[in-house]
Amino acid sequence: MFYRAMTNPFTLLVSGARRQLRVFKNRRQAARLYDLSDAQLEDIGLTRGDVRRALGRSLLADPAPLLSARAEERLSVSSLPARRVTSGAALTVSDLMSSVISPFSQSSAAPSQTSESSLAA
Repeated sequence: MFYRAMTNPFTLLVSGARRQLRVFKNRRQAARLYDLSDAQLEDIGLTRGDVRRALGRSLLADPAPLLSARAEERLSVSSLPARRVTSGAALTVSDLMSSVISPFSQSSAAPSQTSESSLAA
C-alpha cells in the first residue's frame, strides 16, 4: 500500500562521516586564515572577528557557510559606488540609483553630442 524508502544504516553512517570530515577540513582551513594579515583578510571580505566567530561555534558546525556569507555580504556592499553624505543627511534610494546610473548615462550621452556637433558642421 504505502511504500516507505528505507535508508541503509551503513549509508547514513558513511554520509555522516563524510560530512564530519568536510567540517574538520573546513575548520582547519578557516584556522589558517589567522595567518593572513588584516589587509589580506579585508581583500577577501573578512575580518579577524569573523574568523574568530566562525571558529567559536561548535566543533561540529561548519565555519565555511558563515565565512562565505559574511565575505559575500561585505564584498557586495563594497562594490557600490562611494558617496559622501554630509551633515547627517539621509541617503535616499533615488540618490543611490542616480549615483549608480550616472556613470552609464554620461558614457551614453557622449556619442549623441558628437553626432549633433557633426550635423551642425
